[in-house]
Amino acid sequence: MDDQSPQMRLVHLLRAVTVEFDLLGAEFAVRNGLHPTDVRALIHLLDAARADTRATPGWLGEQLRLN
Repeated sequence: MDDQSPQMRLVHLLRAVTVEFDLLGAEFAVRNGLHPTDVRALIHLLDAARADTRATPGWLGEQLRLN
């Protein structure tokens, strides 16, 4: 696949967005005295509440890929 193809341009843009979100998440964690994993856990818990999903410690560990 050509590096200038629309598909590869999308891949590069998605990669850039991912890096930017990761940096923003790290900045948020530092400002609030959290570890980046705490921020990820908070996001999963907020999503679970929004989806009316029961969030147990085991469920959260699976979401964070800790188990």
